[in-house]
Amino acid sequence: MINIYTDGACRGNQNTFNMGGWGFVLTDKATGKARHCWGHEANTTNNRMEMTAAIKALHAIRNRSRSEVTVYSDSNLMVKGMTEWLSGWKAKGWKNSGKKPVENKDLWVQLEELSALHNVTWQHVKGHNGNAGNELADQLANRGADGQQGKQDFVGGM
Repeated sequence: MINIYTDGACRGNQNTFNMGGWGFVLTDKATGKARHCWGHEANTTNNRMEMTAAIKALHAIRNRSRSEVTVYSDSNLMVKGMTEWLSGWKAKGWKNSGKKPVENKDLWVQLEELSALHNVTWQHVKGHNGNAGNELADQLANRGADGQQGKQDFVGGM
C-alpha cells in the first residue's frame, strides 16, 4: 500500500501565470520508506501545480508492479476530475459542461495514464486542517514556489 499526499502552490493570483511549486510525500507501507519531493515551474497556475504534484508522485512509482495507491489532495478539482468528470469530458471530446475546452487537458491525460498502472484511489482532504501529510506536502510545494528543487528519502515513514 502506497500513500501519497500532494499539493501545489503558486505565487500571485491563482488565475494568472506565476512562479509555482509542487510537492509530494510518498510513503510505502510495505518497505517503510518515504520520499519527499518538490520542484518549481515558471509561468504556471495553482491548478497545474496541484496536478503536477500528483503526476510526479505517480511517476515515482511507475516502474513498480501494480500497487494499491491512495492519493490524498486538498484540490477538489483534481479529485473530482479524476473520480467524477474525466469520463464525461472524454465522451464530449474534452469539453466541459459549458461546452468549453477542458483546461489542462495535457495533465489530465497524464494523470489518467499513470493512474491506469496501479489501483489508485483519489481522496480529498481539507487543506490546512492539521493533516500531517497534507501539511508537509504544502510546505514542500511552497519550497518549490520559492524556486527550490529537491528530494529526500527516509526509512520509517513521515
